[in-house]
Amino acid sequence: MEHNIQGKSMLQGSTKEFPNNTTVTQYFRLGFTNGQIQPSNLALVDGEKQHTFQQLDDISTKIANAILETIRNVPNHNPDGDRVIGVCIQPSDRLITILFGILKAGAAYVPFDITFPEERIGKIVNDCRPLLVICDGKSNVKSKFESVKNLTKVLTTDELYKKISPFAKNGANKSNVGADDTAIVLYTSGSSGEPKGVRLSHKAIFNRLKWQWDQFPFIPTEKCVFKTALTFVDSVPEIFGPLLQGFRLIVFDKTVTSQPPLFMEKLHVNDISRVVVVPSLLKAIFQTLHIVGKGEGRKLLSSVRLWVCSGEALSYDLLKEFFEIFPENFTLCNFYGSTEVMGDVTFVSYSSLRDVEVKVIAKKVPIGYPLANTIIYVLDENLQQVEQGHTGEVFIAGNNLAKGYVGILDSDKFLINPYSKCPDFTKIYRTGDFGSIALLPNGESALMYEGRIDSQIKVRGQRVDLSEIELVISGLESVSKVKVLCHHPGQPDQAVVAYIVPTSQQTTADQLKLEVGKYLREYERPVIRLLDEIPLLVNGKTDRQRLLKMFAAEQANREEFDDWSSLAILEEKLPIAKNLFKIISSVTGSSVQTIVENLDDSFFNIGGTSLNTVVVIVKLREIGYYISIPDFTSAQTMREILMRISPVESEPSKQNKRKQEYSVTLLTEKDKEEVVHIISYSFSRKGDLEAYVNVSYNDFANLIKSIWDEILQKKYSFVVRQASDRKPVAVSLNFDVYDEPSEADCTDEIKYVMDFLESVESKQRARLPEGKGKLLHSFMMGTSEDVDDSERVSLIELMEEQNLLIARKHKFEGIFTTNSNPLTMQIGRDLHGYEILSEYQVNEYVAPDGVKPFGLAPDSFKIICCWKKLL
Repeated sequence: MEHNIQGKSMLQGSTKEFPNNTTVTQYFRLGFTNGQIQPSNLALVDGEKQHTFQQLDDISTKIANAILETIRNVPNHNPDGDRVIGVCIQPSDRLITILFGILKAGAAYVPFDITFPEERIGKIVNDCRPLLVICDGKSNVKSKFESVKNLTKVLTTDELYKKISPFAKNGANKSNVGADDTAIVLYTSGSSGEPKGVRLSHKAIFNRLKWQWDQFPFIPTEKCVFKTALTFVDSVPEIFGPLLQGFRLIVFDKTVTSQPPLFMEKLHVNDISRVVVVPSLLKAIFQTLHIVGKGEGRKLLSSVRLWVCSGEALSYDLLKEFFEIFPENFTLCNFYGSTEVMGDVTFVSYSSLRDVEVKVIAKKVPIGYPLANTIIYVLDENLQQVEQGHTGEVFIAGNNLAKGYVGILDSDKFLINPYSKCPDFTKIYRTGDFGSIALLPNGESALMYEGRIDSQIKVRGQRVDLSEIELVISGLESVSKVKVLCHHPGQPDQAVVAYIVPTSQQTTADQLKLEVGKYLREYERPVIRLLDEIPLLVNGKTDRQRLLKMFAAEQANREEFDDWSSLAILEEKLPIAKNLFKIISSVTGSSVQTIVENLDDSFFNIGGTSLNTVVVIVKLREIGYYISIPDFTSAQTMREILMRISPVESEPSKQNKRKQEYSVTLLTEKDKEEVVHIISYSFSRKGDLEAYVNVSYNDFANLIKSIWDEILQKKYSFVVRQASDRKPVAVSLNFDVYDEPSEADCTDEIKYVMDFLESVESKQRARLPEGKGKLLHSFMMGTSEDVDDSERVSLIELMEEQNLLIARKHKFEGIFTTNSNPLTMQIGRDLHGYEILSEYQVNEYVAPDGVKPFGLAPDSFKIICCWKKLL
């Protein structure tokens, strides 16, 4: 371990040479000439799409030329003179090639997340003035840039790719960019309340990468994963760490990490050997292990030898649990840093429980030792070093520092270093964190984290600045005063609360919530409380403790609500309202108090999902109230849901509404391409069974194509289109149970699914009417990728109803189906009266080859075989 302590509270990392005079693309090209990169080796894998390093080099060069041509005569208004290109693209192979293309064009990239509100996009574009923005082709993404089209040119990825064909595969790579130039601009929550663009140089990137390559070298067969949002600094080493060393990068869909069982399966199937996770995700993975069994879980994670925790505090209990599960041959690291220091400046690694014993103090995990070419200082308010062991503010110096912030020449975050005149350490960065330097049991000195100085907190692993939220809310015309605080930071019941004094007594919390939602990302949006005045201390400062105690007292009595007269609900609707809110409370876990506070907000914003939508509707029917799924899911607010509930079912109005929104037609040859895409996308990306055996999009596409002629011939299958633009949004494939396709193109992975379903269904068919023309088999239902949760519920019910119409038209005696999706289970069973024939625990199935293909599935994952009797 090459680090040492000097002075009172200073830690200095080892001095190491690194590529400090090159750029990302120059180093990439050098890899081809020195043999580090083998042109024919795989560089990128994104599902079925694969690119060798040669292809990555060729395509990115063409993209660079297309970009240069596009921005040739565009004036540069960036305040720092940086040539910046915006990127708003989902994780994909295209994203990676475009990033390389931007860098080859001599520009820096600035990422926009597709979930950014238009207000944030506008601020970033106005701040850094990109020459061009490249975005996904979906209309809901491109439309977010409408308001800034006068400031920058916007191209979709398809439009960009159409431009690359005329250009040769060489010619870029000749820009006058140097190591000190900006490579990436990442926007963070600034302490001033406004998002700040952090300018990361090629030099800072290489200092971080070279340290990683030396400290945790790749093994010859290494495969790495890209799963982190591009807007976060951890994505930089995730992408460029392996690719610049000639190792394969596998792209994971952004939803994978939200499903620990699927994430574990993907790590196993792709033989991933290292991964960066926030501690909360690691904890979720361990909880999944307890469900599936530690032995099976260890086997699935056996390839991942290096685990890195970053972004949140790593607890002693979680660290210890890691080595109870992986006692040897695995490493867990704790990294600390921020965007301004290229992600990480300190680290500590553990390889055994013995390591834990000697590198932890009083069950507190250190944030570790400095990286190479880095100095850590712990200083007081006068920038004097504190005594060792005392708490002060953490400052950083070294080659890993950012150049600064976009458009800000003098920042109070980047200061002259009073302790060094060495060119590499002339600046220090003020982190805003409290820290101390402690002597570990192993005799080494390490940095301990002692909390935040300012108002920045972590929400779901992402940095949120309370002052930024406060600034946004204070800018609203309807707000006179505001104070934003965090209730129980870091605890399970953590809540960001905005205490607001409105300019008018007529202003409601619901109105403010709608306004705030236009400017803040979903995870930044606070609970809103209205006050007549903000309480003050005698010195004139906000009485923070009084406000927090008010919220705590409210939480203690959150289930109580008596002020029904304040809700402006018609007298005859009050009994329905009380029942509705009680049901929603029991189903979503939200209190009645929370529900009435959000009466003019969407059901889906207070814990509603496609699944519990059906539960609420069924529970309402059980007590004599009716609302259709389309009426429920299309309601913009819960008040609107309440107004649509009636004591009796109104079938004609429901059907008329459906006809206005959708058209249903039997499949024709013209529908083939669209149908294949919807089914393949729906089942490969959202299939419940399919996720456990890694069935691909192409697997399903080939299956549907192989049985297409028989699908058309039977005339039982249909497509649902939006009435407004004829866009296909859903597909239902059906067969006669005793006249199903005889030949289908099944891969081994799909065969596991089909064999499993057949093993379950074959035992039940004997109990039902036998012979051709007796039973309609509801085989597959899929919805397009553009369908949200609420519309999906409505479409599945529509398809279920259409299946009933088709079955009756052809005089079938019933409909037979097997459901693995909880939503279709609920709609069939609870709304349409399907009878359950059998229930099967998925992880118990043993395939003919002796394999348990769904062994990782939790015990709670069950499929049901059911039927609906018609005659």
